[in-house]
Amino acid sequence: MPRNLRDRIHLRRAMPEDCDKVWQWRNHPSVRRFSTDTKKINLEPHREWFQRVLKSRKQVLLIALRKEEEVGVLRFDMDPKTRVATVSIYVKPGKHHRGIGTEMMKAGEMWLREKRPSIRRIVATVRKDNAVSTKLFSKAGFRPVISIFSKAL
Repeated sequence: MPRNLRDRIHLRRAMPEDCDKVWQWRNHPSVRRFSTDTKKINLEPHREWFQRVLKSRKQVLLIALRKEEEVGVLRFDMDPKTRVATVSIYVKPGKHHRGIGTEMMKAGEMWLREKRPSIRRIVATVRKDNAVSTKLFSKAGFRPVISIFSKAL
């Protein structure tokens, strides 16, 4: 954990005015490179998706801040029946390799415990070649559960 209280990650709900900046971050090559979907996202479909997420009761989009600076995005897709939240996380371009992702995940876990206490498990899908995310989730206390094998035809 960061030693200085000011260095801790704080989360706030995304707001409509965050839409275009989140789109820019998500489309940055350093973020797309390890996303499960590496294609560029067009702005209009992103705006429609963003508005749906902001209104959703089963999804929450959070902006991570450190010392008042926005440093990343966390999304939880929640299934109330299974009490599972699937996490999607990325660090703002230019802020990688500083431990921010692990701190964001820990803050996200605390957010869920406080705001969605019915959620009992968090799951994440990580590409096999994404060593950074593997390290992030391991440091945040996650353990691998299943391997999925795929073959293109």
